Amino acid sequence: RLDNFYDTTATYEAFRANMVKNRYSDVVCTDSTRVKLKLGEKEFGDYIHANFVNSPLLTTKFICTQGPLQSTIHDFWRMIFQERIENVLMLC
Repeated sequence: RLDNFYDTTATYEAFRANMVKNRYSDVVCTDSTRVKLKLGEKEFGDYIHANFVNSPLLTTKFICTQGPLQSTIHDFWRMIFQERIENVLMLC
């Protein structure tokens, strides 16, 4: 955690509107870089606690996401298929 880093221009509206899908209330998901789900059923919505990470220093882009909750496993797999993710690295 980076307690001293806050982007004062960032917004977190989707994060706040989907608190039941967030594992932690203090680990925010930024609106401008969040993954928006497009595949699958509309009733599940487009929200997943996941952000694209891009940097000029990186040769590949990646996604940071929370470990899925029991209620968000479906959303997690929607993201995997939608973004054609080839590798998943789980940090515990």
